[in-house]
Amino acid sequence: MYKKSRILFVFLLSLIVSCAVFRPQQIVEEGVVDKPTRRAYEATEHVLEHLREEPEMPRFFDYTHIDTILIDHEKLAVKLLFSPRLGDIPWREDNVSLFYEMLHDSLGNEFKNYKLTAVTRNEPVENLIPNVFRADTSQWDSSRVAVPVVPVPAIVRPLNPLNVPIQGLHNRHIGLWQSHGWYYEASLNRWEWQRARVFQTVEDLFPAAFILPYLVPMLENAGANVFMPRERDIQTHEVVLDQESENQPGEIIFYGDWRISGDSTGFGIGTPPYSDNDRPFRNGNYQYAQAQSKASVVAEFIPDIPAAGRYAVTIAYAKIDSGVTDARVKVLHRGGKSEFLVNQQIGGRPWVYLGTFEFVAGKHPDGQVVISNTSAD
Repeated sequence: MYKKSRILFVFLLSLIVSCAVFRPQQIVEEGVVDKPTRRAYEATEHVLEHLREEPEMPRFFDYTHIDTILIDHEKLAVKLLFSPRLGDIPWREDNVSLFYEMLHDSLGNEFKNYKLTAVTRNEPVENLIPNVFRADTSQWDSSRVAVPVVPVPAIVRPLNPLNVPIQGLHNRHIGLWQSHGWYYEASLNRWEWQRARVFQTVEDLFPAAFILPYLVPMLENAGANVFMPRERDIQTHEVVLDQESENQPGEIIFYGDWRISGDSTGFGIGTPPYSDNDRPFRNGNYQYAQAQSKASVVAEFIPDIPAAGRYAVTIAYAKIDSGVTDARVKVLHRGGKSEFLVNQQIGGRPWVYLGTFEFVAGKHPDGQVVISNTSAD
């Protein structure tokens, strides 16, 4: 009867341990583990208690405990598995050495010749040292070494810029937007801002007051190409020229041997406003031509400008494997002409920003976008 009761007690204790939060101290006190493991636990807990009381130590030690202790007497190895919070400590070579030194001292002569490993989040703590803080570069973790970036031409490069940055953000691409925007509130049957009015302003509007006129131009002047999912142009008029549109707000003229893709992977304006399933950048065909060192085919996009003013000029194209990295695009505007090289190996489909220019009202020879097949590729 005594043996049966003891077997039942051990079974119940095992069930509680497997189902509840693991508390090593309780298991040690119950005598479930052997004496060397119990001594190792007590020695390790002594180190943690000391670190918890040190005012200069990170507070993460307050929430760190021992999960498991594994002792291999044949291989002379002790593995201490700690809770994940130990991984939150900013480990460096000096505090890792100090931590192991304290553990060795506390474990004493019994484990003097044992290899000691402190593990958290399935990694020895020494592996958590960032490469930049490792004095010996041969000890760097190769999985965390940045892969060299293969330089590629920026998506848009001015052909004859007044200033070419050679450092900073040159050839860099930045995604940026000025907070939230309009959304349709079905319960009120209206479009409205996503954020509430606070102190006579709204978050959806206020950031645009400094991001558009100041931050974006500074980034671009430093050499960056800035992509913005929200509209950057404060011009209230808009003109979209699409070769497949029936009611063209302007004129498109093709010269030379232009071909049509015929695979519906180009832009098609369709019928705005769009529904959730409308994909205008996969709603039409695109025109393409064989690249040559001298222009043999040209396309002119001449918008009918509704009112004189400054307009942002953007283009859309299909990204294909044979696209060139230096498509020639010229913008004729009131201030003259601005030419760009566009890398059609990247981007594509969404609108690609060229610049903001002054235009006169109506259709005008000095107000158009010209694309040719000139390329050095």
